Amino acid sequence: YSCAPCAATMAVAPHGAQLYPPGRLLHIYESEGRLEAAVVRQTFAPLCRLEPSASLVHDHKIDSYWEALLALEAARTAPQAPPRWQGYTEATVCPLCDAPFTWNATSTSEAQQHRSKHHCRRCGRIVCEECSLNRRPVPEIGVMLPARVCDACFLQPPASAAN
Repeated sequence: YSCAPCAATMAVAPHGAQLYPPGRLLHIYESEGRLEAAVVRQTFAPLCRLEPSASLVHDHKIDSYWEALLALEAARTAPQAPPRWQGYTEATVCPLCDAPFTWNATSTSEAQQHRSKHHCRRCGRIVCEECSLNRRPVPEIGVMLPARVCDACFLQPPASAAN
């Protein structure tokens, strides 16, 4: 695996040396509402250039890594697999209130339609903002911190209480 895009961004050291992070790298990322992880090579293209973001410093503190590893362990040992997330193009109206996703927006552009759609972490459906204001853990799929859930899932008892 060569990291051609890295050549320009990584060759910042004196004498043209390329700088790479040391040791084994664990890339922790979110996929369909759950944390996933993969060991990646030091030349993994997304690591070649860090883009500044509001959470950059917080995300790289040791406490953040520890929290992410705990969440990752919960996801991997969860008794149920996460639901399949409904595709953005599969939903044209909210399944709970039957309103178009952009009913309260000043724009009806495709970008606004995507911003107005939210996935429920418990059932995977796409719902509108107004029908997904609640947050709660979904431990049965390994989501231990409060996460966005639709009103229908919020009103259902937790899986452990239902059994």
